Amino acid sequence: MAIRRPSIASPDWLFQDFLYQEASGLGGSELRYLQIKWDGERYTRQSQTFDYSNPPYANAEQRGGSIVGQIDYDINASTKLITIYAWDTNWRDEWPLRLGINYLTQCLYPPTSGYTIRVAGNEVYTSAGEALEDPNDFPYAFWVSEQYGVLSNEPDSYLVRTASPPSAPSPLPVVYGFDATVLITVPDTYILVTITSTNLPLQTPLYWKITGGITTEMLTTGITQGVKLLNSDTEFLQLSLVRPVPVGPIGYIEFYTDQNYTKIVGTTMVTL
Repeated sequence: MAIRRPSIASPDWLFQDFLYQEASGLGGSELRYLQIKWDGERYTRQSQTFDYSNPPYANAEQRGGSIVGQIDYDINASTKLITIYAWDTNWRDEWPLRLGINYLTQCLYPPTSGYTIRVAGNEVYTSAGEALEDPNDFPYAFWVSEQYGVLSNEPDSYLVRTASPPSAPSPLPVVYGFDATVLITVPDTYILVTITSTNLPLQTPLYWKITGGITTEMLTTGITQGVKLLNSDTEFLQLSLVRPVPVGPIGYIEFYTDQNYTKIVGTTMVTL
């Protein structure tokens, strides 16, 4: 996918977010898609009893109209994790995708509200652990231009965008504190890690990974490492557990300041 500048004369853009499948009972995981349109005309949904076989027939907007781009993503409400796994554009350049990503990351799911947005690698799964087909053979050029970087050196690793531009370093030393516990609620059972910090710039990435007796099979996302963007002196990392939860395994959640997991800043123990 070539990276080109948009034309000078730009049309009116409109973004519409749709829920097209709700995965109930899977920890709040939903599949959604964001459509980008260039004429500014809103999609008007017809009644389910609308007779498409007789006039008036469905208009151009009902048949798709001027949709020039789409971003398919998975949202996990409990962890506030957004995973983009497919995207498409029908335009002369990538500008609709750039507008759609900015709308997704700045308006719908901003980091200031605790959301983390990542892009799936070649081997794609939803947060419920279901495999999805990835139609993009070479997805990285566009996302690298959008300041997304790899989370690890694994070939199927996720791409994550950290603070852009980066926050100014604090002249005072940063102090972290971590405390983990297991919470049992009616809709979900999860590990809750309380992260406290002082003298921390906004949008500071903190990388975490789980070691010890807690394995991928025990987590609803199947993910044992990731990144958390910190925006306040108290943040929470929530890791949903698969029921029934085994009794006895002990795990350690380690936190690092670099994506290569070499600069550890703290660890906390949790017992199931």
